[in-house]
Amino acid sequence: PGPGPGPGPGPASEEITSNQSIVVSQQQQEKEEQEQESMWSLASVSTSVAASASGEGKEEDAENQNQDLDQVKRNHNCNYERTCFAASDIPHCTTLAASKTTTATAAISTTNTNTTRSTEEIEHRRCKQEDEKTNYHHGDGDGDGGSKTFSEKYGLWGSAVCRNVSWQVCNDCSQDYFDTFPGTDTRVVTVNDDNGNALKFIKTNNCNINDLFGILSFVTMVFVVLSVYYLNYRQKQKMISIDEDQCTSADYTIEIKNPPNDARDPLEWKKFFESTFVDDDVQVRACTIALDNEELIKALIRRRQLILQLNNMSPKELDTDEIEQFIQNHNDPPPLWKKILCCAKSADKIYAMVQEEDANIYVLSRKVYNVSSVFVTFETESSQRAVLGALSRSKLIAGASYEYYKFKGVELDVQLTEEPDSIRWQDLNVPLMKRILEISATTFISFALIAGGAVLIGLGRQDGPELASTIITVCNQITPIIVRMLTSYESHPNESSYSASNYIKMTVFRWVNTAVIMAIITPFTDTLRDGSYLIDSVYTMFLFDLALTPGLGLTDMFGNLKRHVFGPRAASQRQMNLWFKAGTYDIGEMYTNVTRVFFFTLFYCTIFPAGFFYASAIFFFLYWVGKFNILRTYCQSPQVSATVSKFSNQFLLLCLLFYVVMASYQYAQFPFDNACESEDVVADEYAGTYEINLGGIETTVEVNAGDKVYNFCQQNLLRNAVFPPIARLQPQDENLRWMNDSQETFSTIYGWTMVVVFALVSSTLAIWTIIRIVNTLFCKGQKRGDPAPHRFSDLPDVIGYIPQVYVNGYQFPFLLCDIDNIRGNDLLSWNDPERSYDYWNLIFDVPELAAMKRKEREIETDDAYVADSSSFSSKPAISFNAQDEVEMEDSGGISEPAEIFSVVQDWDTSQN
Repeated sequence: PGPGPGPGPGPASEEITSNQSIVVSQQQQEKEEQEQESMWSLASVSTSVAASASGEGKEEDAENQNQDLDQVKRNHNCNYERTCFAASDIPHCTTLAASKTTTATAAISTTNTNTTRSTEEIEHRRCKQEDEKTNYHHGDGDGDGGSKTFSEKYGLWGSAVCRNVSWQVCNDCSQDYFDTFPGTDTRVVTVNDDNGNALKFIKTNNCNINDLFGILSFVTMVFVVLSVYYLNYRQKQKMISIDEDQCTSADYTIEIKNPPNDARDPLEWKKFFESTFVDDDVQVRACTIALDNEELIKALIRRRQLILQLNNMSPKELDTDEIEQFIQNHNDPPPLWKKILCCAKSADKIYAMVQEEDANIYVLSRKVYNVSSVFVTFETESSQRAVLGALSRSKLIAGASYEYYKFKGVELDVQLTEEPDSIRWQDLNVPLMKRILEISATTFISFALIAGGAVLIGLGRQDGPELASTIITVCNQITPIIVRMLTSYESHPNESSYSASNYIKMTVFRWVNTAVIMAIITPFTDTLRDGSYLIDSVYTMFLFDLALTPGLGLTDMFGNLKRHVFGPRAASQRQMNLWFKAGTYDIGEMYTNVTRVFFFTLFYCTIFPAGFFYASAIFFFLYWVGKFNILRTYCQSPQVSATVSKFSNQFLLLCLLFYVVMASYQYAQFPFDNACESEDVVADEYAGTYEINLGGIETTVEVNAGDKVYNFCQQNLLRNAVFPPIARLQPQDENLRWMNDSQETFSTIYGWTMVVVFALVSSTLAIWTIIRIVNTLFCKGQKRGDPAPHRFSDLPDVIGYIPQVYVNGYQFPFLLCDIDNIRGNDLLSWNDPERSYDYWNLIFDVPELAAMKRKEREIETDDAYVADSSSFSSKPAISFNAQDEVEMEDSGGISEPAEIFSVVQDWDTSQN
């Protein structure tokens, strides 16, 4: 910042050593002072002679002449003091100006020596007041005038805000140069003097940067680059350490991606592994056979969601036998506001949709589904590694020995797997092309939403940084909700992939909304502008983050609303239980909060270095508030792999790329005014005083003969794609070059450092990609560290690979398999104290399968939501084509549950 009112000088800018709007150079100033003193002395003698000759009648005229000369003298001293302010030697210059004032005053009249205050104080205060009126040291009138706000005193300290601006003559300037998006109309004006002479003026930023700032910025850049690489290294070491210290189900399990279509018998898989790897003493603890029945599962989920809507209309749970009676008694249409806001439907319409889903399930249950994936859990981790080492070898190096490991003539594709509660069974085997299309559609919608957010932020910036920061904060808060809605339409085989997709979308959303859009919509010449512009918006954004991070995290506003407002007013016990259910934390959202703040800080740290201190405070609150919420507020989330953490490492490297690019260009583009001093000077006929009225702010500009003329020069190297931004790539014309010696030196250093870091980060990402490809082709089953000595049966709190799915509105997940072959409930991660597992098992939503299980067990099952087989016969005109009818007749009904649902079986290995 410039001198005078406002924050002190910071490392990002300092005042230049001469003020071009007042004097051309120090030499010319001294010459003018000598001439002016001679004029004052001569005028003093003339005034005395005139007063003596004319007597007392002429005393009043002489006094008026003295006052006029005194005003000229004071104006000159103010100009001199302004020059001293620009030279950053205020005490010395003020004293010198005061001494000149005293000498000149004595030459004119000796009657003013009995003043009560020193001439120094009077002149300095008057000059300061005049400067405040014309906003001389506060910019162009867009700031806060003479008043100091908190942000001016402390918040923007050390920033690159330039308050010392002036209007300079610019013959070749045109408004057309500044109309390119994002345009501005506050940099060029054309005015006429009293004689009708027209002059064009351009607003210049009279601030500059020195060697100290260049050195500090370069040291900071090197430190940040090394720190990020060290952080990535430590994070990888930490991932390995955590994986070795914890024993989970995934450490004992493999996933077979290409099993034979008819390999439905778990015992057959058990015998294969134990007989093939007999030398390794392999023991199979459990086996899960998943089918490609995603279509059937999603139909059953839709049916349960429709029944949930009916239950939400009733004060108690409805059995299938009670639904029709309930429909007859509650057939009133929903209110209009519910139809608009909640897409509410009447009870009879919902029941008709249930019947349609029953008919759809009836058709889907007649199909035969192939085996898509097999999960085999071994008793020891060494057994898992032995199988992985043998079956995950590349076909290129396996040779003829791989024939020994074929299962029914199939070369098995064996991989490490995710944790059991991380598997998304309803999307496990969705075709790759369908996933690509879904992700492409959600990505397109994401970009459209980003564009909409940019428009809102741009409109908010017109009213000030506070409104824009509020819009950005609101967008950042609702981004997780929007992203989760979009990602819910994508098919992901596990929660790690789902969280990674959320993380990427949220990161792009928040990076663009928080940092990139602000830079795009801000005119280039307003980068350093004082007032409600870019740097003030950056500062305000940090304040919002600093206040809202602990505020929203600790208050848990939505959780308290659910527990204390909606919960006690729930219509049923089930609904109240759901309102009291705690939310789950998303590791991807936590990572994106960190990378967003880090990216925002690095993006603007060159013009707002204090951002590093604000970011450290925000990270402090993010850590402790996040830790408090995980331990005290959230419920346990599904275990995920290190996928999100690995993505985070890559995004941190992308932060480095943006950092070095923005730092290099911002340094080279300083002072962001597109004005360059030329060798031409102002002609005599244009000397005079000009009044500039811009936006209601009037400024008086004094133009002297011999003042330097400025040219328009394009300093926006980034827009012009000048790479790298070094001094040598400035225009060759000396009249179009703007860098001083220090800036030329360090811009060259920054430019080539940017090239080096760009190459370093690109090569790092390329190496990681190559390693991932090589591991996929040659080392898919390799694991680091020594295997754990513990047996799977001896581990507490481990769960099995039981297919299940969570449905919004229900307290527990729904099972997707027959669990009668599981010994006990140790492999399940949850237990309903009020109902049996049959209540939560979707296999009983298929009438024939439910009837077969009743007969098999010869016990009563909980059939609250079981579809009555008679409901199918009551359907009006279920249309099947002829081929479907033949297939149904040939199938003869459902013979085994494994034909349409997954199969799970475990064995007791404690005696082996």
